[in-house]
Amino acid sequence: MGLARDGSTMIPRTRLARGLPWAAMFARMVLAAVFGWAGLAKAGDLALSRLTVRSYQLLPDVLADLTGNVLPFVEIALAVLLLIGLGTRAAAALSAVLLLGFVVGVSSLWLRGIEAACGCFGTSLLSDGSPASYPLIAARDIALLIVAVFLTCCPCSRWSLDSALDRPVPEEDP
Repeated sequence: MGLARDGSTMIPRTRLARGLPWAAMFARMVLAAVFGWAGLAKAGDLALSRLTVRSYQLLPDVLADLTGNVLPFVEIALAVLLLIGLGTRAAAALSAVLLLGFVVGVSSLWLRGIEAACGCFGTSLLSDGSPASYPLIAARDIALLIVAVFLTCCPCSRWSLDSALDRPVPEEDP
């Protein structure tokens, strides 16, 4: 078992501690893939993105249009930051906020009985606008929210610019 320096004392490093940087890297890649895919799909059709945000009927039209125009590029920026591992904690925290907003939005549609495609990946894979698909979409977003919260709490990961620029991830024991 390896030892890690903590201040002036040496503490044993557990398998969990050695595995966290790998789990964080996996979490980064999952979130980067999801936000990259979603952002690129929406950026290709901003009119549809605006229409989708309006269909949720949660924001005034002006704010819905602004959100529809900006959201795809925020998602793409988050994907890039998470992919390269730069500003990981902040990117993961913003991802968690967005995902929470998505859960609230889809749940709102479901509770109000409004039929609207979620627009998650441009033309959605999971929703044809049927409220029957909303629980699946909410469950997916909650699972991703858990990943984002984990990464916010444990942002130090393998193969990241944060680790290279700040403090390196402890080496694994042979």
